[in-house]
Amino acid sequence: MSMMMPQTIVPLQRKIRLLQNFTRDWAGEVVDSEGLVRLLNANGTQPPLIWCFNAEHEFPALAGALGPDQPVIGLRSLNTVVDFTRKNLGEDYEISRYYAQILRRHFDHQKVWIGGNCQGAAVSAELANAYTQSGVEVSGQMLLEFSSLLPWPGSCHFLF
Repeated sequence: MSMMMPQTIVPLQRKIRLLQNFTRDWAGEVVDSEGLVRLLNANGTQPPLIWCFNAEHEFPALAGALGPDQPVIGLRSLNTVVDFTRKNLGEDYEISRYYAQILRRHFDHQKVWIGGNCQGAAVSAELANAYTQSGVEVSGQMLLEFSSLLPWPGSCHFLF
């Protein structure tokens, strides 16, 4: 059974250009040539936490609070990239699949945690499904201020 790509209102290349404007000055090691994925606490020994944020200051704050042993990979949500009042599920699906491609090219993850807050949680829920479908063990996902409609076979923590 083939799955059709959900419709989007903002083309992927435009989303990428807009996201680059937001992530240009983010803290951390730049992982990809587009500058969309960042890494903090790179020398940590714990399974990485991939988190989708809405704002630049959230990423270093979370990585700092978790400490140097917890690698944190930062992504950005589509907040203000796509008009929230018009956004459909296809937008988060498309960018999560794009992020998954980048992450698989640059990391050999066998086990990860995935999370996000607010609009970032919608992207991270889709990312968790993409990772699971590709055979990577997602230890759990954490969704802050968001309830996913997607079925999820693993541990999920909802924070409100």
